[in-house]
Amino acid sequence: MKLFISTFIISSLLYSQSEVTVDTLLTNQEKMLINQQKILSEVVYVNPLLNMKYGIEFNPAYFLISSASNEGFVLSGSFSLFSISEKAEIAFPIYFSKGEDDLKILHIDSHYRFFTGIHRNGFYFSAGLRYTFLEGREGGDFFGFTWEESEEIINISKIGKMF
Repeated sequence: MKLFISTFIISSLLYSQSEVTVDTLLTNQEKMLINQQKILSEVVYVNPLLNMKYGIEFNPAYFLISSASNEGFVLSGSFSLFSISEKAEIAFPIYFSKGEDDLKILHIDSHYRFFTGIHRNGFYFSAGLRYTFLEGREGGDFFGFTWEESEEIINISKIGKMF
């Protein structure tokens, strides 16, 4: 057994020291990169927003879920401007909710999105503003914690910025 192990170790050392004349992995990687460049040179990007100046979006999921459950009414969507540049857009998302207990929520956002890629696709940096309007009764139930609900309906408006 010792003879077998020592023979195995010596033969492994001898054959591991021999140099391979062609590094097959490196040549295969170089061929793959050349083929990728050929493919990418033939691919033409078709910009779906090429002649678009603006866009309107409506989110039917919020609307359908709020209509199916008798908890109120929700409307969500956005208005976008695409004519800013090839790598940027401005969007104005809007969210309105009128629920039980006289609660109304309105969010109006303004987002400037600068995309890091060649076109308006993929990762982007964003900055914006948000206006929020809340109207309802103060107090109520929140995750099992209840406190006295007032009869007076109050309004709160807030403005914030985002990065």
